[in-house]
Amino acid sequence: MEHLKIKGNKVFLNQQIQLDKNNKQFRYSGLRKNSQLPSKWIKARGDCWYWIYTFIYLEGGIFEVEIDYNDKFVSLTKK
Repeated sequence: MEHLKIKGNKVFLNQQIQLDKNNKQFRYSGLRKNSQLPSKWIKARGDCWYWIYTFIYLEGGIFEVEIDYNDKFVSLTKK
């Protein structure tokens, strides 16, 4: 997957600096499984998970995006 689609906006999964809708700079930081949810077997895709993508604001702070088994947006959390 090259990008995530969040509320109509593309967020790229590379180390390039990007701008949010408020012109704050951020970049992709990492990926982890949501280990609080079990995996799910999906025919033709195999074992699928909920994933959490982490992004860092260059001015400080992070936000995380959760994606479901079918690569659909679930939630956005700012920390």
